[in-house]
Amino acid sequence: MIPIPNTQLIRKGVKKLLGTPLFSPVRSMYSGFGSILMYHRVVGGERRKTLWNDPTAFQPNLGISVHRDSFEEQMAYISDHYRCVSLDTFHDVLVGMESAPQKGEKPLIAVTFDDGYLDNLEEALPLLEKYDIPATIFVTPGLTDQSTQPWWYLLEGFINKLPEITVRIMDGERTFSCKSTQQKKTVMRILDGMFRRRSCDEQQELMAELYEQYSGEDFSLPEFLNWSQVAQLAEHPLITIGAHTMTHPVLRREGEEDVISQIQESRTVLEQKLKQPVRYLAYPFGDRAAVGRRSFRITEELGFSLAVTTRTGHVHASHIDDLCALPRITVDYFDTLESFQSKLAGVEAFVRSPFEPMVSD
Repeated sequence: MIPIPNTQLIRKGVKKLLGTPLFSPVRSMYSGFGSILMYHRVVGGERRKTLWNDPTAFQPNLGISVHRDSFEEQMAYISDHYRCVSLDTFHDVLVGMESAPQKGEKPLIAVTFDDGYLDNLEEALPLLEKYDIPATIFVTPGLTDQSTQPWWYLLEGFINKLPEITVRIMDGERTFSCKSTQQKKTVMRILDGMFRRRSCDEQQELMAELYEQYSGEDFSLPEFLNWSQVAQLAEHPLITIGAHTMTHPVLRREGEEDVISQIQESRTVLEQKLKQPVRYLAYPFGDRAAVGRRSFRITEELGFSLAVTTRTGHVHASHIDDLCALPRITVDYFDTLESFQSKLAGVEAFVRSPFEPMVSD
């Protein structure tokens, strides 16, 4: 029997090789003139010693958080090695209103947060202040006013609480056991995929099916910023508030009029609440399966100055033609300072898109 190669070890080996001085010219091709970092949550408490694929733990949403200590290490690093700027500056460099960094100068970096979690205020802001780093927080009004629920956290709650889950698949029903850690992971993968392939209305129908099977106490969900707290952040000199649609849909699954409404209404609500213009948008989920050229075109036609995806990549001068499809660098709970530095150097972008230095669509 031919042994099956361990793809994780191969990937790790490739990243290590790419991080050597020999590949410095390749990394510089991919790292562009700057990077936009994507965070969601910054959490305190005990720092978990775990890996993203830990077979003993069911922690499907841990990856979208970063521990406070890791976040401080990362902010200290970028404050020393990068020019930390707002999205306003990134935009002005792209459109030629301000010059891009030259060889030997510090590259640009911008910090962004998606969804609008309360810990952005309580945990992240004090460290942004400490290192004098600007940030943009992309707010989803439906999550802010609690008219929308974060289904990704609700799924984790259902799977943790229920011994089994029954869902309609095609024309029949299928029941999944949720007893073991591996079973929980399998069910989460299946349900996550089902939700990502559905429109908002279809997601609500699926969620109602799950609620019918559960009669226990409410789950412990992360807290989101309320409107008073969003306004407080909007007044802070380091913080910019951006739009993140009204209800966090998978835009590829919505009709064109719904996409327009989701994007336009989120900006309108934010501008009415905050009494200031909202120029920037982050697409929910933001990968190729979730958003594409149609949404980029709509966002541009609606007059946003720039918009960001979750595609892995850095910002290049040629993104002037794709201001509403800028890539970002995802930072997660499992990043060490070394892996964080590797991502910023262009290694992750090369591994993800080896023949595409400039990532847009």
